[in-house]
Amino acid sequence: MFQVKIDTIRERTTNGPTYMKGRQYYRDGQIKHLSFDQDKGLILAQVEGTRTYDVRILLDSSGELHDATCTCSAFAAYWGLCRHIAAVLLYCVDAYGHEKTHIQPASKPDALLARLTGKSGKPPRDNEKSRQQAIRRSRTKARDFMTRLDHVVSLVDTEGKTAVKLQVLLHGIRNSSTLPWLSFAVGVDSFHAISNVEQFAEAVSRDLPLELDKDFTLDPLLHCFQSRDLPLIRMVQDAFENDYKAVFGTSHASSRDRYFTLNASRFADFLQFSGQLSDCAWQVSETEKMPIQVRRDNLPVRLHLSYASGTDRHTPPYQLEMVCRQSIQQLTASRNIYLVDDTFYLPGHDSIRLLEPVLATFNTTGSHVLSLTEREASWLVSIMSGPIMSACPLTVADELKDSLVDEPLQAVVSLDASGHDLKADLAWMYGPVQIKPLQEKQDIPDGQAPLLLKRQFRQEDKVMACLEQAGFSRQGSTLRLSDPDALFLFLDQTLPALQAQSEVRLSAAARRLVIYPAPELGIRLLWSDSQDGLVLQQSDGGLTADERAAYFQALRDRKPYVRNRDGSFRLIDLKRRDLLLPVYDLLRTWQVENETECRLPRYRALALEPHLDAQDLSWSPDSEKVPNGPVAVDNRIIDLVRHLKAPGSLTFRLPATLGKLLRPYQKTGVHWLCTLDYYGLGGILADDMGLGKTLQTITYVHMQWHKRKKTALIIAPTSLVYNWLSEFNKFSPRLPVLLIDGNRQQRTSLFSEIGQHACVITSYALLRRDIDDLKDYPFGSCFLDEAQNIKNPDTLNARCVKQIQADRAFALTGTPLENSLLELWSIFDFILPGYLYSQRVFQGLYEIPIMRDNDTALLKDLHRQIMPFVLRRMKKDVLKELPDKIESHTVCDMTEKQRQIYDAFLARSRDDLRQELAVSGYNRSQIYILALLTRLRQICCHPALFLKQYNGGSGKLLLLEELLADCFSAGHRVLVFSQFTSMLELIKASPALRDLAPFYIDGQVPPEERLHQVERFNGGEGKLFLISLRAGGTGLNLTGADTVIHFDPWWNPAVEEQATDRAYRIGQENIVQVFKLYTRHSVEEKILALQQKKQQLIDSVIKPGQNLLSKMTLDEVMSLFDS
Repeated sequence: MFQVKIDTIRERTTNGPTYMKGRQYYRDGQIKHLSFDQDKGLILAQVEGTRTYDVRILLDSSGELHDATCTCSAFAAYWGLCRHIAAVLLYCVDAYGHEKTHIQPASKPDALLARLTGKSGKPPRDNEKSRQQAIRRSRTKARDFMTRLDHVVSLVDTEGKTAVKLQVLLHGIRNSSTLPWLSFAVGVDSFHAISNVEQFAEAVSRDLPLELDKDFTLDPLLHCFQSRDLPLIRMVQDAFENDYKAVFGTSHASSRDRYFTLNASRFADFLQFSGQLSDCAWQVSETEKMPIQVRRDNLPVRLHLSYASGTDRHTPPYQLEMVCRQSIQQLTASRNIYLVDDTFYLPGHDSIRLLEPVLATFNTTGSHVLSLTEREASWLVSIMSGPIMSACPLTVADELKDSLVDEPLQAVVSLDASGHDLKADLAWMYGPVQIKPLQEKQDIPDGQAPLLLKRQFRQEDKVMACLEQAGFSRQGSTLRLSDPDALFLFLDQTLPALQAQSEVRLSAAARRLVIYPAPELGIRLLWSDSQDGLVLQQSDGGLTADERAAYFQALRDRKPYVRNRDGSFRLIDLKRRDLLLPVYDLLRTWQVENETECRLPRYRALALEPHLDAQDLSWSPDSEKVPNGPVAVDNRIIDLVRHLKAPGSLTFRLPATLGKLLRPYQKTGVHWLCTLDYYGLGGILADDMGLGKTLQTITYVHMQWHKRKKTALIIAPTSLVYNWLSEFNKFSPRLPVLLIDGNRQQRTSLFSEIGQHACVITSYALLRRDIDDLKDYPFGSCFLDEAQNIKNPDTLNARCVKQIQADRAFALTGTPLENSLLELWSIFDFILPGYLYSQRVFQGLYEIPIMRDNDTALLKDLHRQIMPFVLRRMKKDVLKELPDKIESHTVCDMTEKQRQIYDAFLARSRDDLRQELAVSGYNRSQIYILALLTRLRQICCHPALFLKQYNGGSGKLLLLEELLADCFSAGHRVLVFSQFTSMLELIKASPALRDLAPFYIDGQVPPEERLHQVERFNGGEGKLFLISLRAGGTGLNLTGADTVIHFDPWWNPAVEEQATDRAYRIGQENIVQVFKLYTRHSVEEKILALQQKKQQLIDSVIKPGQNLLSKMTLDEVMSLFDS
């Protein structure tokens, strides 16, 4: 049973065009393989579209539509039934329903045909038969094409066709509850009413014949519409294709089939072309028709302003009314069509918008008069011009015309300064009338009648908005601006714009609030040939010292201005910030920022090095060219910086005899010393131990003596003074050298001979005694050998050395920094006094932030500053021919009795240390801590070092005896270092070594004897050399050995490296084996970890590094006492 109605199909289809497309599919026979299982209420079919789609329809028990699906994309994307489902349902209406669609299908579905005819439709088997069928299908398609084309041509061609008349009636205008609609009638000699507009729309849209009654059928092959009626026909076609449900799905009082519904847009279009239609009228009532009158014009309304009668001071004095002699009816919700009496008005879009508030207010029931205040009336006459005046004119009563003031606006802004604030007062001038907008009540002269001002409110608002946006806030009857930033922007940007809109009057105080241009600041650094210095010249741009400081602070904060004491502003030249500010900070650090001209040490030029690469600051004072920037540097100063950045770039003629002995890197070192000397500077020669710092120094002294005949002073440790004399005699035997040694009387007799010698050699110990005799002598240069001897600036060594008067000062050391950055500062305080500032400034600027906060940026900056004055080369980088150095850590166990003593002392020390720290604190317990650690280290070496009756043996001594036996059997010669001289005595007394007669050096051996033993050992005598670490770890050349044993570790790895390099140095031809002995599970293992930390400290400053560790903390110390 199939009970689906045509109306149901039409309503549930997505839209009108979709429904019509379904009708077309049904008419064209595109439904295939349809089957209907009436027991299940299931319909299955295929519809041919752009491809074949499967349709499934399910009916409920009463035969009504329950559900439907289709495999097309439109069904999934849109609401409602698709065209394919609509086509199948329309077919089923004709095949199974009680209604008829009156659609003539082109063919039946093949499944239905098979059922009706009994044919199975088996596919052909014979190829020839298939070919003949294909030919017939092709011919059929060709004939079908020709037929369709002929049909279309017949439809388009109007020749020979009969023109039909079209009668159109407009309905429903006075009925506000429904949309207006049209009814149609067509005919040739007489009119035939169209009873179904939907069928009429389908017919004219699909070029189908339409039977209107038994006497007349509208056939597109026989009839055509008049050209005057075609706009209406196109409207009907458009509605059918694109707005089907809205037009044909609206119900009216009688039958909806007869009417064509008009929405607001289609109604307006109809009215515009209604005048050209052949037969068109307005059905006013059932018996009355009238022509349709249309005007594309503004509505005939106007506003009238007049005095209100019978008013007092409590009621508004004006009244406004709308004047219109006809009735006005709004016909559409979009307000695009109005009925004025019997004429349709189509006002323009802008006119509709302008009229909306007028009609909404006045075109309603109730009073049509508004009461207006003076300000409201003034506002009304002010805005009524231009488009709104055309849409709705405003007339003014005759009695008001004399009081109407129509003058141009003159806005006056009066500015006054109050302290550092700015006050603004406003006045609107309209001819003789003045309005104070900030006053609640206006002053009106006595006897003056009220005036109706035509004000320029928009211009007034622009001026007011300009001030408010600038930051002015209302305070009483004035506006005030207090924020400095807002005030600056007002003076800089807003005030010129305000002056273009109004007359700005400035008081005397306000005139002082001006913006001065940025000052022309200049910094010039010139070369001075006298006193080895530089000349700083500054131009302050007319600023005082305080103003300069404020200017640079604003520059640092990136502010666009600085506020002066009188309230005025000064611009900041931020474009020059990145160059001017860093240089100013340097001057401030040097405490010369307020000097217009002063002298500076030549080494200050090095601080400009980062800026020389970034910008061109070069300038020649001798030329007439004006510097093109705020900072200019003499070309000769730039040359100095570049020469110091690249050691060896400035070359000097070397002595022939010494030049042959120098290696390439040593020649570079001599050129570097001479470059520093050339520019009046000092430096640190920090080459790795064994690279020939002594020979480079001798070459420099030789060159300077022959150039200037000024004496050089060399200060060395006592153990090395005779070594220096020996090296001079070896490499420059003709150079007069004086060694100051002996008792007081002997030394005093030598002082008078200083000027006759190229070089004077003395020791730190003797310098302390002879400083009063040597401090005033004008030496040409002064060298400190093993300069770490002055690493503590508070020692007598450091204070005495820094009293020496020398043109140039140099330091020689393989370890310029061992524990803290202050050691580096102390050496620089000798070679370049003041370069790293005072001790207090250096510690605050560098040492504390770097060591406490691990400030890597500051560490990098410090490295950059000292780099030109420190020359450090490593053996692995410059001595490719030097044999390898093999280091190994050898661990031993204690003997059983030795371990018992160690553990007992460690436990007691831990408790004693806690008590000491609780009483004295960490800083005052340093000596006590050192004593405890020394005892623990002595036990690791040999308990007999402090226990005289001990006889339990030493694990480390046994290991040493084994190592020495292996070395001697392999033909090696050995250096043994220990910091404990008593340990060296125990080694020498060991039964296994007693017959060797080893060489021995400690602090008690005289310098001459040391030199004699070294020469004998290097000459091949003996196998073993026992050396005190502190007494013989520096200054000795012991390349006759190829094995080094460090019996006990020392805190500072640099000291051990120096000792190792007594053998691993120039002249060594064998691989050097280094053994470092450690006792397992003891304080010595912890010392090894600390050594690695100390080495990072040296590398971070002398070379770029990653981290920097400070001296031992309390936690580090306590970790040494952990078991």
